[in-house]
Amino acid sequence: MKKIYALALGLATVFAAGAQNDAKSLFNEGKQAEDAFNKNITSAITTGQMAPEHAYSLVTAYDFYLKALPLDSLPDAKGKVKPAVSKKIATSFTNHVKQSSFTNAAIFLYQAGEQYPKAYRAFMIAGDLPRNPLTGKDGEAVHDTVRANDYYNAGLCAYAAKAYAESAEAFRKSRLADPRNVDNFVYEIASYQNLDFGGDEKLKEETIHAAAEEAYRIHGASNIFIFNNYVNRYFNNDDIETANRILTEALQKDPANGNVYLLFGLLKNKEEKYAEAADCFRKAGELSNVYNTLLDACRQLNLLGKVQLNAINYDAADAAAQKDAVKKDYFQKALEIANKAKALPDANGQINSIIDDINYSLETYFQ
Repeated sequence: MKKIYALALGLATVFAAGAQNDAKSLFNEGKQAEDAFNKNITSAITTGQMAPEHAYSLVTAYDFYLKALPLDSLPDAKGKVKPAVSKKIATSFTNHVKQSSFTNAAIFLYQAGEQYPKAYRAFMIAGDLPRNPLTGKDGEAVHDTVRANDYYNAGLCAYAAKAYAESAEAFRKSRLADPRNVDNFVYEIASYQNLDFGGDEKLKEETIHAAAEEAYRIHGASNIFIFNNYVNRYFNNDDIETANRILTEALQKDPANGNVYLLFGLLKNKEEKYAEAADCFRKAGELSNVYNTLLDACRQLNLLGKVQLNAINYDAADAAAQKDAVKKDYFQKALEIANKAKALPDANGQINSIIDDINYSLETYFQ
């Protein structure tokens, strides 16, 4: 047993000594890379240009330093911890935080066409590093909105490259640092929508819903993309009760929100409460100035108008009055909303097809 113990102790001693040497060698590799950045940064700021290899050398240095740090904290042969490079790395990190070096490196990489993965990595480090304990008070002094902007730029770099897992992580960090920027949530959710969750659609739905729910808590129903993603889960799962509650709450907070009325109309359709649905679509058309909301409102009102027209009992004494009401409340109102949509700058050919269909009904059935 003594021999085995002695052998184990001997191996530990060799490992510790090797680890210390590795920490130093890794630090030296990192220092060499860092020097390449430091030697060029002053002139680069003046000229607005830096060679991408020099800009990325700061990221390379960071990676070497991260590998060196844990090895520098291992005990030596006597069981004592004698860091050799940790203080130097901490000083380097702190200086680069104060000088916004990683943000500058990222900008130079972006300008050189190295948006992903290189500029992305530099922006992500710029966001992470100020909260590294090694940077102390200087790191704490960096406001979260500054970090959020670095994460946001990282997310844009990854999103443009269709690296959706990376963009989702960047935008998630950005909105955690600054939840007031609604675009953080929009891009995070869009990243999840484009991301392959390994075929796990339930996980995908839950991930999107969690982000949209947090966004709704902060921003309400003002952003259509976010709010629709929030309530979409309840629509898809036919959770009518929850959807009704959320839409009612949203209208109480924002009674002039045309998109919420549109969703209410779609929900009433699900409940087969078609008269209430039509009222909601008309209200959506009245309140909204958003093309897609108006497009859906006039489309739905046009479809309901056809249903109402077919339901008229033409033997009834008030058949003519019923027909006039359908013309006015459904088809003419749908045409009014459609023309409002067509006047918007982002209108497309879909609205023309709906207008043609409404006009055909008006000319065929109401002459």
